[in-house]
Amino acid sequence: MPAMLWQSDEHTNSLVPVFAKGCGSSWLNFFADEFDPGKGYFIQNTEIAKSIFLMWRK
Repeated sequence: MPAMLWQSDEHTNSLVPVFAKGCGSSWLNFFADEFDPGKGYFIQNTEIAKSIFLMWRK
């Protein structure tokens, strides 16, 4: 079995897919402003919470 190699000491450092559907789901696109050459645009996990709080205020 091949050895595992971690690129970080604290996290797996892997992007996790996020899917949203329905009213307000477009708010996530506003925060998905960072780009990974292999995966495309992505959103930080803390920005998911920010987008939800913004939707609640609207």
